[in-house]
Amino acid sequence: MKYRITAWFSVVCLFISCTGMPTDDSLNVAVPGNILEHPVFIGASLGFGAPDADKIAIFEKQSGKDISMAVWFLGWDQPFPLEVCSDLYSAGIIPHITWEPHYWFSDEKITLVDIINGDHDDYILAWAEGIKKYGNPLFIRLMHEFNGNWYDWGIANNNEDPSRYICAWRHIHDLLSENGVKNVKYIWTPGQNSFPDEPWNNPILSYPGDEYVDWLGIDGYNWGTYYEWSSWTEFEQIFMPMYNLLSKKIPDKPIMIPEFSCFNHGGNRAEWIRHLPKQLNKFPNIKAIAWFDVIKEEDLRVAATRESALAWKQILNEENFKSNYKKLWVVE
Repeated sequence: MKYRITAWFSVVCLFISCTGMPTDDSLNVAVPGNILEHPVFIGASLGFGAPDADKIAIFEKQSGKDISMAVWFLGWDQPFPLEVCSDLYSAGIIPHITWEPHYWFSDEKITLVDIINGDHDDYILAWAEGIKKYGNPLFIRLMHEFNGNWYDWGIANNNEDPSRYICAWRHIHDLLSENGVKNVKYIWTPGQNSFPDEPWNNPILSYPGDEYVDWLGIDGYNWGTYYEWSSWTEFEQIFMPMYNLLSKKIPDKPIMIPEFSCFNHGGNRAEWIRHLPKQLNKFPNIKAIAWFDVIKEEDLRVAATRESALAWKQILNEENFKSNYKKLWVVE
């Protein structure tokens, strides 16, 4: 593991054991895997807040494999996390910031027109200075899930006009680039479905252009029967429609899954996880995945149950699940 497990982690393991969660001894898996047919790099989003050493150590211990990138979320009332990024990269992990243009600690709104008009240039330029000072590889997932209606930057909340999204994206990208930022790769990420499903909300209409995007992303979840509107859904069913659209229209970019997880209602979660290698074989352009290891609507962590924890550790024995952060950075 990249981070050494501290005495604190031993206490956590004891607590997990006492509360019925799997300990490391219960997850010893010696079955090598060779089902996955192409390299896929492993990442994770580890709870709320920045990914620290303890969170990463626990997840890597549960996985039996290191992660190559750590995903977390920041709003536009937060400074560039120089120390966090530097610590992650020193530990062999690429920082992956989901950069959300809204205020976490205020009801004030940020519109795409505000961004285009330069109202937030000072803030963006402050990030440019922080990113340059950091100086190492950085993923930025900017204005994700724009084809949904739940974020301020969504097309549905900006006059149903995809051109505003494109202009805002290009403005942010150009401002960073023109002020010396050369160490960022940008991830353009629609959600698995468009809400509302209208012609103007086709994600392709909001694509900023090949010169402005390095990776394509797709966020998606098996919600199971947790909601009255949802049903148990396999990985292929979740991602194939959007994957096919992106692969056809934008064929020369690698694809990652920056957020995915499986709820516990309506099916066998451990089996869902065990199917992932075979499922991923149907998606040759998917080069990286990041499990959403968070307690949110319910416990979405891989170790939410003993069975799912065992399944996760088993599949990560696959030789083609990769951890090398330097090789991830050069994927094309």
